[in-house]
Amino acid sequence: MKITRKIVFLMGSLFFCIASGATILGVHFIKKNHNNKIEKIKNIWEEEYKGRFKLKYHLDHSVRDNIPTKETLLNSFNNLIKKNNVDAQLKYIEDNNLQDIVKEQENLKFIYKNTILNLNVGKFDSEKIKHEHREKDIDFRKNNPKQVVKIGYFLRKDGTFEISKFDENIDTVPNKLPIAINSLKNAFNFNINETINGIETWDTSNITDMSSMFWRAENFNQDISNWNTSNVRNMSDMFFKNENFNQNIGKWNTSNVTNMGNMFSNTTKFNQDLSNWNTSNVTSMSQMFYLARSFNGSVGNWNTSKVQSMSFMFRGAEPFNQDISNWNTSNVRNMEFMFAGALSFNQDISNWNTSNVRTMEKMFEEAKKFDQNLSNWDVKKVEEFSGFIRDAEKMNENKIPEKFRKKDK
Repeated sequence: MKITRKIVFLMGSLFFCIASGATILGVHFIKKNHNNKIEKIKNIWEEEYKGRFKLKYHLDHSVRDNIPTKETLLNSFNNLIKKNNVDAQLKYIEDNNLQDIVKEQENLKFIYKNTILNLNVGKFDSEKIKHEHREKDIDFRKNNPKQVVKIGYFLRKDGTFEISKFDENIDTVPNKLPIAINSLKNAFNFNINETINGIETWDTSNITDMSSMFWRAENFNQDISNWNTSNVRNMSDMFFKNENFNQNIGKWNTSNVTNMGNMFSNTTKFNQDLSNWNTSNVTSMSQMFYLARSFNGSVGNWNTSKVQSMSFMFRGAEPFNQDISNWNTSNVRNMEFMFAGALSFNQDISNWNTSNVRTMEKMFEEAKKFDQNLSNWDVKKVEEFSGFIRDAEKMNENKIPEKFRKKDK
């Protein structure tokens, strides 16, 4: 009996020790995991936020129009923490000044599970927002670096990150795009090169803004067909006045794009098949192919149901003559100069829904071949229609809405 009691006592003690040890190990693990999260959060702040605030400059003085509020900064920080696979949500210790603009060198106090983090904003316009160049490639007398070894970027007012503009001579960049970057706006304005080594492998799945990315990069003609554009919302001015670009980008996912205004405006060679583009969310196609000297691609199956502006869309696009009779134009308000100077266009668009259009000024001016009957168009809301068919040699008043007749000068 005594032996049995002793065994029971020993077993109980053993189980108690095991349970206690497990508890201690569990507490230790939780604490270690918590500390690891805190370190990761601090590292994210140091790398992605501290010193990445950029001032705007107006004449001779700086302004803070580009600096986010504390609330916007907090939301941005939490989103990036999540993007880095850290399961944590921060708050400010005090949240009564959330609409205040962040100040230079300000110490911000965040809290996560009773741990207080004191994080410094750093200097505005610091070196971190600038690209780091390969020194041996720089001719300081000419100030023309060609290779970037580290990409600079900055935090925008809306809490997203934008890449800093590259010098026009840059022909080589890192082949990995920092995960924080959401915007490639203006990245390669005026770039002089045909190719820019490194960008072909960029993971662009986080990018929401590609507006003006190759604006007036007149020689650029690189294969970027494999880019992931599934989250891009803005492609306006992307290839504006690019005289050489003619790559196949027909497989791009454009399902979230809302703005394609000026996208191929003033392009000289571009003439690719874009028939598979999903344009269901696009609201602006204004000047999209303005003075596009070569474009005559099939776009007839595009979903244009949300488009509100088609002004100047094919203005001076001399070769364009595709069937776009099935376009849904029920929400379009502006069609001014849409086919002005489109010398080849002569498609039947008599069934278009024009009931919401406000202006058709010079819509077919100098459209030399156009001779379709538009007399049944609903133009009740049209207020401006001067020059509707001015110098459109094959058109006459019998083919235009009665409201426009004898007033078209």
